[in-house]
Amino acid sequence: MIPTINRSPVNRFVFRASVVFILWFILYYVLEIDKRTISKPLSQLVVEQTTWLLSFIDVNYHLSIEQRGKYILHTVCYDTKCLVGVGRGCNALELFVLFAGFIMAFPGAVKNKVWYIMAGIVLIHILNVCRVAALAVIQFKAPQYLDFNHRYTFTFLVYGVIFILWIIWVKRYSNTGNEKVD
Repeated sequence: MIPTINRSPVNRFVFRASVVFILWFILYYVLEIDKRTISKPLSQLVVEQTTWLLSFIDVNYHLSIEQRGKYILHTVCYDTKCLVGVGRGCNALELFVLFAGFIMAFPGAVKNKVWYIMAGIVLIHILNVCRVAALAVIQFKAPQYLDFNHRYTFTFLVYGVIFILWIIWVKRYSNTGNEKVD
């Protein structure tokens, strides 16, 4: 006798989420597809946009691009002092996947998923640019607070916004948002 799969909403969500994250794991960590096509250009874009944003505050903020061995480093600088760079873990790519994976795994109309994921990724990207800008200012003005803000303050804020976006999805756009939980 073949066991049947319980088709409850929770099981469907867990199954869909597992498929999305297994595929992401294979592409990101095993095949490392993102290094060439997504991660490097995204990190560069974050630094360029952060520098652009900070240049409105003070024209002495600028972008530094330098070759170190086989790596090209993009760094936000102030005058002659380089402040912050954005590596693979800080370009928000994994947050995009986390956000999109949840939305894809949860019930809802495909057309709503597409625009909501795109809008969410844009919002997360803007938050990340603001986060990097704030970290650059902190590094310049009060470097002793950089580590705490990098690890805790901005992590809490960005994940908090992502959580709120998930709640909005469940309540407004998912067909489970109005169901009663027993």
